[in-house]
Amino acid sequence: MTKLNLAQLCWRVVDDCCGENLRKSYGYPEANES
Repeated sequence: MTKLNLAQLCWRVVDDCCGENLRKSYGYPEANES
């Protein structure tokens, strides 16, 4: 597994745990995959 895959997996877990509020607070765009 590449580092990029790990990063995507981490953000998927973060999305599951914290949702949009965390991404918005850090200024991240909406995820391409929902």
